[in-house]
Amino acid sequence: MLKVATLFSGIGTPEQSLKHLQVEHETVFACEIDKYARTTYLANNETPNTFYEDVKKLDATKYLNKIDVLI
Repeated sequence: MLKVATLFSGIGTPEQSLKHLQVEHETVFACEIDKYARTTYLANNETPNTFYEDVKKLDATKYLNKIDVLI
């Protein structure tokens, strides 16, 4: 299973693309500051393990060797 993380995630287009391509994946974390984009993201995608609202509060060191793709 592909482990994905997204920064400035918007409405979750990369996750939607993976779903459309039938690529089995897990979203380890997503990060989006805009509350309307977050609402749309959560309506259209599975909830990520962690959803950050501000990239400045993200400590990426804890994800070392835990994700395959960072978008």
